[in-house]
Amino acid sequence: MQPVLLSHFIHNCPIAIAMIDMHGRIDEANNAFHHMTHRALESILPVTLLDIVAPGSKDEAANMLAKCMNGQLPHDPVTLGLMIPNQAELMVSLYFSTVEGADGTPRLLTLLLDVTEQKNLELRF
Repeated sequence: MQPVLLSHFIHNCPIAIAMIDMHGRIDEANNAFHHMTHRALESILPVTLLDIVAPGSKDEAANMLAKCMNGQLPHDPVTLGLMIPNQAELMVSLYFSTVEGADGTPRLLTLLLDVTEQKNLELRF
């Protein structure tokens, strides 16, 4: 697949994708990520993943990020709450992979899937 075509596919695919640098900062994200988090590109890029994680998930997220930064990627998805402006908390499952950034430094390629409805159903039964 040509790089331009792949870039277009990633930017427009329905799965939320974010690139996180080794300091936990979100430095790239696709349209689905911006739609999921209800945040414009300008407001998301200077923040860290921990800045948008719900208070009840911050400790777990911080521990998980520290492990990822040390090369210990989780084998299973990690489910966390995200704070969504003017809405209830959103539950997401995160999948991580390490990739090399354009500058040659490692990045976390992060896929986010909305599992809010699934978690709400699990609470009922």
